[in-house]
Amino acid sequence: MRIQERTFSLAADAQKKIAEADKSVTERGGGCTSTFKAAQGWNATTKKYPLKAGLDESGLVGAVCFHGIGLWFLNIHGTGEHHMHVVAILEEIYNERTDIDRIRLCYDVGCKFETAAKMLLPGMNITRRIGRFHLLGHGLSCQVNYNTTRTTGFGLMVGEELEQLWSYIQHLIRSGRVSSSPRKRQKLDSCLLYLAQRMREIMGLNSQRRWKRMNEIRKDALDDLEKIIRRGVPSRTDDHGSCRPESTITKEYLEEQNAQQVLYYRTYKYI
Repeated sequence: MRIQERTFSLAADAQKKIAEADKSVTERGGGCTSTFKAAQGWNATTKKYPLKAGLDESGLVGAVCFHGIGLWFLNIHGTGEHHMHVVAILEEIYNERTDIDRIRLCYDVGCKFETAAKMLLPGMNITRRIGRFHLLGHGLSCQVNYNTTRTTGFGLMVGEELEQLWSYIQHLIRSGRVSSSPRKRQKLDSCLLYLAQRMREIMGLNSQRRWKRMNEIRKDALDDLEKIIRRGVPSRTDDHGSCRPESTITKEYLEEQNAQQVLYYRTYKYI
């Protein structure tokens, strides 16, 4: 486990490109411009907070694995979290683990981060999704296209693993405000290494519990699917005026409906 202290300066032209790309996504109907009132909208990272103005490090950005074990952490120098912090962490993970061919990233604002990832990390194979809790605050298109339960490889990941880690180390906030940078890194190193060791010790028990829970959910889903399949779909006329005769629901029919829904919400425009 390493706590790395770095500062980043993003070129003005890159900042302009990201801003223009985010603006175009919003104009096309992103639906995620100011959903969270508690966080003062997506522009919260650009606001100035007087209480943090006198601090050398105003926050901490981190990445954890699926099991909640810390991987990389980065100090925030300034007044808010930016895409460049996430980009820097992903670059470090790729540089350290050259055998990785894909990263499955669960990020609270994965939809907004997609533009920056394509622009600043063009050579990385990253699948971006949003945690189940934060997903409820996003628009319909995000709930379809960035849902972890609709994506292969994410399993039953909740997306709040990092928040759980923050709750374990929240007692360091008060003392960290009056500590020097080396002292803060020392305390974070010690605490995070202890938590990592503790989580590794119970990893087998957690994996067994998740496997049992997965089988229960799978059984319930298959039971619900059996109740739906073989039901009749009455004849109807679609939006294009084509008449569709009465048919029977099959797995192929449901997969086709799902594919059409994903395709629709990729270009969905909010009114």
